[in-house]
Amino acid sequence: MSGCHFQSFNFSNFNCEEPILFPAGSFSTVVEMESKDHLLGQVVGSKGEFIFEKKDFKKKASPGHIDKKRGSLLDINLITKTSSKALKLDCPPSLINPVRSPIDPDSRGFYENGSGNYLDLSTQYRSSSRKNKASIAKGSGISFGEKERLSYCRIKKESQSIDDGTIQWDLRNLDEDTSLAKSKSPDKFFYGASVSKVFVAGAYLNSVKGNADASGKQELMNMIVESNNASWRNLQNRSGGGDARSGMREVDRFLKEDLGITKSNGFRGDLGSRHGNEISTSDLSDFIQKTYDGSYRGSEDLLKTMFLSRTGSKRGKKYFPSSMTVGGKTGTYKGATRLEGRSIQSRSNHHTMIFQHEGKSYSLSVLSDPGNDETVAILSGGIIRDYLGVDGGLAKPCD
Repeated sequence: MSGCHFQSFNFSNFNCEEPILFPAGSFSTVVEMESKDHLLGQVVGSKGEFIFEKKDFKKKASPGHIDKKRGSLLDINLITKTSSKALKLDCPPSLINPVRSPIDPDSRGFYENGSGNYLDLSTQYRSSSRKNKASIAKGSGISFGEKERLSYCRIKKESQSIDDGTIQWDLRNLDEDTSLAKSKSPDKFFYGASVSKVFVAGAYLNSVKGNADASGKQELMNMIVESNNASWRNLQNRSGGGDARSGMREVDRFLKEDLGITKSNGFRGDLGSRHGNEISTSDLSDFIQKTYDGSYRGSEDLLKTMFLSRTGSKRGKKYFPSSMTVGGKTGTYKGATRLEGRSIQSRSNHHTMIFQHEGKSYSLSVLSDPGNDETVAILSGGIIRDYLGVDGGLAKPCD
């Protein structure tokens, strides 16, 4: 819900046993149910209660909860069924220009939720391949000198002047849902490689059939932190209830119907005549924005897991200051595949990143093919200095 306007759900077509999702922070949202009983419900912020008023008495119930953390969703199951009237949601003035808390994965309690620790970094969620304990990812801290600046200016100029260039990118202010700068053709399609694992992660966490239990969250860690391909397959299958084709359909449905990302094929495999893992920079950037906004169930879990990613230290994170926490997901592939109906030899080199600077949250998504680590690293390091003034900015502006 954005802006201050009404949203209506027609109960003749709406299953009242399914959750209605309210954005985090909507603690004074008034829910008016027009029915023969004229029920009036209001979300109470501090206690997370849902109060139903009926004529002269109040009935308290707690069918859901309010999670105050940034990006969370509130799930409330309606306990009263109506037949034909509409449910109207009116956003309070505080939501006209919502103010989100910045991402701060270094803060105490970031990896906790209402029921306790989501991740115990000292004992739980070790990776399946390296058996290392999880740790928060930082920039590599490599110096960005004049040689790198000149290379950046060249790469940036080419990316913003050549149609369908080999590297496409989008820098976004997540707090304001605004693209600050981008390449010329961010809608160009690439073979996504492992960066598309974030789509599967979102579908899995959002899916009721996914059953995000302890084993599933370990698979999530394996897939995002270590980029484990077996976990990629397993979580996609679990998204659809365990069946491979149902899993592909659920990932596709989740992106297109739930999030409105209609062009990219974020699923893994072939679904009928459609080849999966064909994505664009703009769609990837939109997905990161929706994850930050808490637009689906489990989005906060994915966000937290991305801040533990071990990949990309020689890629997008290379020229980020070592003091900066940088979450994200990489994608790398060299070999034969298909793209938009054509057989290609891909050299995919991708990185999508989430980070904070001066109290604001940003994302930078870079897709390239053919690509290499150093090109993505220089472009990323230059962008954060050029547009955000990180590390004092560029020594000299690009010509």
